[in-house]
Amino acid sequence: MAPRSSTTTAQTRAPRGQAETTDGLVESVRALTRASILLSAVCEETGLTLRQYRILLKLIDRPLRANALARSIGVTRGTLSTALTGLEKRGLLQRSPAEDDGRGVTVTITDAGQSAISASETRLVRLLVDLSATSGLGPLRQLLTDLEEPIDREATRLKERILRGAADKAQE
Repeated sequence: MAPRSSTTTAQTRAPRGQAETTDGLVESVRALTRASILLSAVCEETGLTLRQYRILLKLIDRPLRANALARSIGVTRGTLSTALTGLEKRGLLQRSPAEDDGRGVTVTITDAGQSAISASETRLVRLLVDLSATSGLGPLRQLLTDLEEPIDREATRLKERILRGAADKAQE
């Protein structure tokens, strides 16, 4: 077997003179991946998976219909249903028939769910403080603030693509 090249796809596609920038971005992507794993582990320390945290977070401001909740976090209704069952058994949310349509389901976070979110966020904030100890919170907070809108925009685009793909597979 031939030795594997350490050149990344991004490096081979980068125009001349941009390789150093691309290398830095590849390292940033890798750091974000490690950060995602770390965020997931911290959530699990508080008793929630990252997906469960995301579900409960969407319900903080108001109850949502199950189909709207599935779209907002980019999962299929079946995937959401499984997650909701586990959260409901733990008393972190409740499902009830939608008031305007007997076929729909409205999902509401409970006080216990609010407490679970609070516990996770306390631990996640502590993690960010620890991670930014050397450079201070200012640069990290500014970076995350600057990225919030582009991340939300791209996440929406990706969720729509994923859900279209799931719908296409269901029609096959």
